[in-house]
Amino acid sequence: MPPSGEADHHLPQPRTDDVVLGGAAPPSVGGVVLGGLEGVKRRLAAAASEQRLAALQDALKYGEAGLELVMLGLEDESRQVQYAAFSLLAAQDSPKVKQRLRNYLPWFEFDVVTVDAQGRESSRYRNQAQYFPEDLGNGLFLDMVSIPGGTFLMGSLHTEKGRSPWESPQHSVTVKPFYMGKFPVTQAQWRAVAALPPVSRSLHPEPSKVTGDNLPVQTICWEEAVEFCERLSQKSGRTYRLPSEAE
Repeated sequence: MPPSGEADHHLPQPRTDDVVLGGAAPPSVGGVVLGGLEGVKRRLAAAASEQRLAALQDALKYGEAGLELVMLGLEDESRQVQYAAFSLLAAQDSPKVKQRLRNYLPWFEFDVVTVDAQGRESSRYRNQAQYFPEDLGNGLFLDMVSIPGGTFLMGSLHTEKGRSPWESPQHSVTVKPFYMGKFPVTQAQWRAVAALPPVSRSLHPEPSKVTGDNLPVQTICWEEAVEFCERLSQKSGRTYRLPSEAE
């Protein structure tokens, strides 16, 4: 220890991005948080999702206790944090983790609205469905919603006004459970998939006439939509395809 009043410049000095557990300053992304597992817990409670994402990676350094913290990330309010936690856990061999993921699919709630023949709302109620986010990279996700199977009558009666001849005969159709995109594919999502290795044909990265990252992609032909599904299947290891008419 140096004499009183003198500084020892040979001792390790704090870096600008070091944060001591219990301090008032929020840690910087990628900065070192002193305090071990307690430090990771603090960052997982931070308001900024970037802090929680960085903390998930560090949590894996602390064995079973760290895995418990990563599993808590599955319930995070941020979809990006949820998927990061899911991706980290999917690479683990722990039987406990595998059991947790086996039954994991996030839920979302939505309104179901019924209207009459004039388009006036006649009823409304809340429902919920499970989904999983397909990671396209660079913070882009494709939400795939679980659609239950069932049986229904397809086609129209001869007495229906405005019907076409090819809508007959009316017949019973049974559809197995499947997943469908929650929203139309956006232009940003299209560009992400268009940048993947081709399967059978090329994809134009900017096919839309009116551009905007969150606007639906436009002017896509059937063959391009099939190629989109095939590239996504190749990347994800899941089978993507276009829905059938019944679906």
